Amino acid sequence: GNAEQPSPTTSDFKSIKNALNTDNGQSPTPSRQPILGSSGPMLPLDFFTENVNPPAIVFSPPQADGRVDDIRQLAACLCLLRSSHSLNDVLEPTARNWIQDVENDSDEQERLKALATDVVKEYVRDELKDAKVIEVACLAPVLEKDDFRCLLRQLFTGIDQSDLLDVPQLQGLADLIRGADPDYLDSDDLVKILELFSARLTNTHIQSTSYVYQLTIAISHVLDAMADTK
Repeated sequence: GNAEQPSPTTSDFKSIKNALNTDNGQSPTPSRQPILGSSGPMLPLDFFTENVNPPAIVFSPPQADGRVDDIRQLAACLCLLRSSHSLNDVLEPTARNWIQDVENDSDEQERLKALATDVVKEYVRDELKDAKVIEVACLAPVLEKDDFRCLLRQLFTGIDQSDLLDVPQLQGLADLIRGADPDYLDSDDLVKILELFSARLTNTHIQSTSYVYQLTIAISHVLDAMADTK
């Protein structure tokens, strides 16, 4: 018979959470009943039900001509190809069919990877970074190591050389670190980034509290990455 596919793991979901939307709003609200006749909090009837099916992952594959609509769709495609077997049970039929087709088409797989590389190169060339960095950072889980390192250096340099705190680049670097393969980062990278963020935090005491908040979030992501780096 067919080998049983492994169940989706927390890491599988973590790697695609910035690229895919989980449809939690389509199921009817479960009926509720009082607990021991109390008029207090209610629990759904299926609260302790075992083996409840996980929510389906909503994914729109590229169009018939292969055109990818945007960066997030590209990230979703590459993430699904990496996690296809473990996520098989929670994918909609359209997504499963798309994955089966592309897994048998090495040229299409390479085309999608090349698109991700082209996105990074275009971002590096573009002098007006603005909020595009946040979109590019969602590719972090699926970038090849060289592309990831290129984007990491670009964001670090952009923040380091800016006289004013660049919030989009700050958020982009934080998102890039959060989504990175731990093998793509080393301790020296993270120490330098932490020093940069800490210096910025020290110098923003008279600025908007939103800057301090963004820096604090960014620092927390660096500390999380440090904990994951061997």
